[in-house]
Amino acid sequence: MNEGYLNYIKNKILNKMPLNFCLQNISTKMGWVVAAWDEAGLVALELPCITLEDSLEKIGLRVAKLKKHQKNLPLYVKSHDPKINLSHHVLEEALISYFNGEKVNTATIPVDFSFYSSFTRQVLRLVQQIPYGETYSYQQIACLAKQPKAARAVGRALQANRTPLVIPCHRVIHHHGALGGFSRGSNWKQKLLALEGR
Repeated sequence: MNEGYLNYIKNKILNKMPLNFCLQNISTKMGWVVAAWDEAGLVALELPCITLEDSLEKIGLRVAKLKKHQKNLPLYVKSHDPKINLSHHVLEEALISYFNGEKVNTATIPVDFSFYSSFTRQVLRLVQQIPYGETYSYQQIACLAKQPKAARAVGRALQANRTPLVIPCHRVIHHHGALGGFSRGSNWKQKLLALEGR
């Protein structure tokens, strides 16, 4: 990763906060994706941006909200560090294939759920299992979570999702077929579902 981008993240976006994340940048057919990892798994993921700088800025803002959950550890940002494990390479291959229009399965990519409430964690784990090209309704997810009256709460939980695509919340729609909300915008939700043939 370019040293200028590292300084941009460290000084302008993350502002020397006590974070211990590894940033991974991935070039896809639709633009640059940046993922943030910690030792437990994937923490945040941004949808593609035209420039790497834009993607870094977005991931920096998203990660900044996690400051209060982190211990006083140094920022760790290296794209070719030997500590990067197989999951990083699996994510890169999956996202490149996904934006090339290929069917992929991201359900095995580890996610750090520790930043979420117990209900949100439960919802996100259920949504992570939705297969490529399929959709579930908010009501179906609520029933799977054994809280059939909590469809609205499911929607709020999905708004908190910081790892779209790996936790494919774009695959959750209203039971009558309307798309529903999406934290990255309805245009992205429509685009991702169309990419999957929906």
